[in-house]
Amino acid sequence: MKKINVIILMLSLIGFIASSCVKENTKEDIKEIIPQKDVPTATGQRITMEKTSGGSSDILEADYVLSASVGHNSTDCNNSCTMVGGVTCHVNCQGWGSICNSTATVNVKKAAGKSHSYQATTLNNYGPTDGLTYNMPARSFYIAYAGFTNGYIWLNVPAQILQRNNINQYFHYSNISFTSQALYSNL
Repeated sequence: MKKINVIILMLSLIGFIASSCVKENTKEDIKEIIPQKDVPTATGQRITMEKTSGGSSDILEADYVLSASVGHNSTDCNNSCTMVGGVTCHVNCQGWGSICNSTATVNVKKAAGKSHSYQATTLNNYGPTDGLTYNMPARSFYIAYAGFTNGYIWLNVPAQILQRNNINQYFHYSNISFTSQALYSNL
């Protein structure tokens, strides 16, 4: 009889330990189980209302805060993980600090003489980096805004080298486009 009690006690103890080691699913776990293929890695936030130029209003012309991961540790790739200027290479962390996150507040306006092309200028002299140049990889920024047809839009910036303006120290982005689908894979 004592042997049976010991066995029952051992089985109970094993069952208790096994059940306490089972982890409950959290939202983070569910994301791992169910892949989110449309989770944006570069995002933006519209911070002004549309502006009027020449008597017509363009809903895309506005101020935006753009945030993205730019670069990574060299151990994470084989020097061929990012496309910059038509060449595959490795891009070290860019932006402030060493966390590979970059943020810039920009004013977006329609490019002169181009019907579907826009340009942007930073609104301050500290974003996206404190350097004189910024190796901007191609990024598609997901912008959620109720005023857009689907409630969102993608702001696409092609790869380019940004240089500070000598007068006000701001960066200028060119050839920006807006689409309903991301144009770049945000590597």
